[in-house]
Amino acid sequence: MSKDKKNVEYTAIIESTKDGFYGYFPEINGCETVANTPEEVKENLSKCLEDYLRVLSTDGKEFPQPFCNGNRKTRAFEIGVRVRDHSVPSKYDFQLSYVAFAVPDIYGGYTVTAPDLPGLITYGENFKEARRNATGILKEFLKDIRANGEKIPPRHYEIYALEEYKVAVDLSDLLS
Repeated sequence: MSKDKKNVEYTAIIESTKDGFYGYFPEINGCETVANTPEEVKENLSKCLEDYLRVLSTDGKEFPQPFCNGNRKTRAFEIGVRVRDHSVPSKYDFQLSYVAFAVPDIYGGYTVTAPDLPGLITYGENFKEARRNATGILKEFLKDIRANGEKIPPRHYEIYALEEYKVAVDLSDLLS
């Protein structure tokens, strides 16, 4: 993103967890925070974003392109597959499910990730396609894990609540 604009706006995702609130910017790796209240998360995110953009500006680097389109919201959902344990009769199949997030991007589609499954990422031109792709890639992801003799990751993440928050930064101070 060009630095010649006077303002820039990114969408932060704020999630309610069992211990408080977690907030992050999908397009800015490491710009995240936890706090006891949504207000504290919003305050921390604003400062984090400003500091991050200040460092980029000082280093002469371009700002990341915002992923999120203001008209569409990030959607949390579950992806799941049936798993057969070949060491027991087939009636002992079980369902594995994980929380996934479909984040709208500037090109009109959705990027999907799953917090409990680092490395699982996919895309769809619309939410329905993104969800279908996420289920398909989950199957392949788990097959690879089992083929490599690794343990299937447990589900830790739960959906409590999800909120989007727009953070605008006045660049005139950062670019002067």
